[in-house]
Amino acid sequence: MDRVRIVEENGSFALVECAGRWSVVELRDGHAHPVRSGERDGSGFPTTADGLAAAVEGRWTGEAEARRRLAGLAERGDELARDIW
Repeated sequence: MDRVRIVEENGSFALVECAGRWSVVELRDGHAHPVRSGERDGSGFPTTADGLAAAVEGRWTGEAEARRRLAGLAERGDELARDIW
């Protein structure tokens, strides 16, 4: 069975890979969370391979697209942090 693994982290976001499929999840409070537009919940999943797979919610893509998404999310997070502070 293929296992989901974290390949790279940028801010609170993580690039994950499994069997050549790629996605991005958010890591907060020791849990993996799905990345959804305009929606956050507090429950999350464990940061195990199974928990990361659950947080992906079937939103797999190619590596290049996932890396673009990670970069965009991290940039927005940096901008928000600058606005807050």
